[in-house]
Amino acid sequence: MNKEQFISELENLRVYDAHSHLVGSKLCAADFWEIIHYFWFLRELQGAGYPDNYNDLTEEKRVDAFLSAFNKTKSTGMHYAVRRIFKDLYGIEITDTRSVYSCLEKVKASFNNPGWAKETLDRGNIKAVIVNNEEHKNFIRLDGVSVWVPRIDGKLHGAARRIFEAEAGKRAEAAEKERTELLQYLGELHSKGANAIMTTLGSIGKKTWQNSTEKPEKLVHFSSFDDCIIYLLHVLCRFAEDQSLNIQFFLGVEHGFSTVAVPVDNNERIVNLYGLFEKYKINFDLNVASEGNILDIVQAAHIFRNVYTGGLWWFSFRPSVYLDTMAKRFEVLASTKSYSIISDARCVEWCYGKCALVKKLAGDFFIRKVEEGFVSFEDALDIAKDWFYTTAESLYGTGK
Repeated sequence: MNKEQFISELENLRVYDAHSHLVGSKLCAADFWEIIHYFWFLRELQGAGYPDNYNDLTEEKRVDAFLSAFNKTKSTGMHYAVRRIFKDLYGIEITDTRSVYSCLEKVKASFNNPGWAKETLDRGNIKAVIVNNEEHKNFIRLDGVSVWVPRIDGKLHGAARRIFEAEAGKRAEAAEKERTELLQYLGELHSKGANAIMTTLGSIGKKTWQNSTEKPEKLVHFSSFDDCIIYLLHVLCRFAEDQSLNIQFFLGVEHGFSTVAVPVDNNERIVNLYGLFEKYKINFDLNVASEGNILDIVQAAHIFRNVYTGGLWWFSFRPSVYLDTMAKRFEVLASTKSYSIISDARCVEWCYGKCALVKKLAGDFFIRKVEEGFVSFEDALDIAKDWFYTTAESLYGTGK
């Protein structure tokens, strides 16, 4: 196999997108601007001068403003993803005003094409996509693609907050009430077919092994919010173990530093969860938005056989971080311990664009490793199959 054959085969590998915001009843972008104003690319455009009041502009002025900013973001990963979206799916290179107006018309037409979502996912060989909202799990005209992994952030953190806000002498009583309600909620999710649970977590400043019992009266008096969230994490993990569920943690984004969420590296963020990894016989899937924790989750997966490293989320979805992540995982983890793709997409076009970017980066990475003599092209394809699809499928199954 030569380099060109390898890239061709890599591009055609199956993909499992393990986190998205797709809405089953509206999978496609309604217009060109829905693609362009995707949160992460919009940040890059605005950094290049795209105005905050873009929705107030006439179409002519908005096109001009977009082109000016677009041409200044040529070095970015999201720019590459946008170029691939329009070149591969619509046959258009965005170069001038005329090409933008062609995009406007093409996206309107694709939105009215009943088969467009399937065509787009098929083009990227995207076979499974996780959604977290139960209302979004039924993909219109697409059977067997969506996988539902319910997200419990609100329930989990709300329960911890209510325990901590109770009077100090009544926190154990409040904890018992919240435990009962959380278990009832988890039971309902499981009865509806959920085989995994997803939640985001902020930094926890205490070791989880210190509070490994689910008996509230033994929990050091619930003296901090961390005590409360740790207690509930043990409730969650014990339920998951009893029902053979996997847990997907999203880590590395914090609130409270400003009006927006920001990435925060914390060198104890992952190690403080080791108590959970060691105590419970369930699979833990770690996805991080903070670049400094990339190595930490690899170390956790190396130490604990039930810990897996997932995709790059929010601020860590960058080409250089992806290449560094691939190197760290390649060096020490079996390929079945990692997967690579979470699109965080709100339309299928962005699922395609982000997957195209990750495949391009993986191609660059593996070619280098072949040239260095670590693997053959055939070996690299086997690893990529696990990274792109098989590992995530083993954790979450498919919608079929």
